[in-house]
Amino acid sequence: MIQYLQYTDFSLVLEYVSSVVNLDIIKTFNKFNIPGVDRFGVEKWDDIQTRARSGGGFFDDGSSIFLIDIANIDFESLRKKEVAGIGSIDESLQIFLYSSYKDKLLATEKNILKKIKCNIINLKKADNGKLAEFLDKYLLDLNLEIANDTKTEILKNSNNYKEVVDIVDFIDLAEDQKKSISHLYKKAELPLYMRSFNVLQLDRDIPKWSNIKTEDLQFAISVVYGKLDKQHSQIAHTFKKDLIMTDEKIKTRGGISPILWWKLFLWKSRLSR
Repeated sequence: MIQYLQYTDFSLVLEYVSSVVNLDIIKTFNKFNIPGVDRFGVEKWDDIQTRARSGGGFFDDGSSIFLIDIANIDFESLRKKEVAGIGSIDESLQIFLYSSYKDKLLATEKNILKKIKCNIINLKKADNGKLAEFLDKYLLDLNLEIANDTKTEILKNSNNYKEVVDIVDFIDLAEDQKKSISHLYKKAELPLYMRSFNVLQLDRDIPKWSNIKTEDLQFAISVVYGKLDKQHSQIAHTFKKDLIMTDEKIKTRGGISPILWWKLFLWKSRLSR
C-alpha cells in the first residue's frame, strides 16, 4: 500500500505514521527515526522500488513500513516502466511518501501518483482538543508543572504540535513562568518602513497606519508618500496630492491636532477605494 501524506506541518506526518506502529507521537517527536519505520529520501523513482523491495533499506532490519521523502524527485521524468515497477511493490508493505518542502501537489503530480496506485491523504490541522492532550503529555514527559492559565495561553497561541513544544521549552528554561509567557506574546510593532500602503488593498493596509504617534507622524507621511510614488496609477497620484495638502495643514493650521488631520486623510482614502 502506497500513500502520499500532504500536510501543513510535519508534526502531522509524525503523528500519522506513529499511530501505524502504535507509538504515541510524544515518543517520536523531535526524533529523526521512528522505531519500526525505515525513513529516508530518494532522488529517483527507481529508488523507491529498490529500497522497499530490500525489506529494510541499506540496514536490512526487516522493516515493512517506509517513510520516504520524494522532494527531490522529478515527477515529469516518471516513465511507464517505472510506474509498472512501483505498482508491483508487495502490497503488504506500507509506504508513506511525503515532500519535505512542498505544501500542495499540482494536479499533474496527483495524476502521476494515481498511476502508481498511490492514495493521497490530506492530514488535517490538529484541533484544540488534540493540542491540549499533546500539551499535557509533553509536560508529563518533561516532568514539568505549569499553571492552568499558562496552559490556556499556550494553547491560544499555538497552531500545531511544534509550536506547543517550542513554547513549553522556552518556559521550561525561564525562571519565571508568568514573565516568560507575557514576554513571549508581546507583539512588536512592525516598523513604519515595512508597512504597506497599496491603493488596491486599502481595507487591509490603512488599519496599519491608524495608530501613529505624534512624534512619528512626519516620518509616516514621508514613508506613505514614497510608497504612493512607486504606484503608477491615477488614484495613487490623487492620494499623493491629498497627502501633500494634509502635510501642509498639519504645519500651518494650529489648534487642530496633527493626528486628527492624519486620520482624516486615512478616512478619506478608505472611502475613495
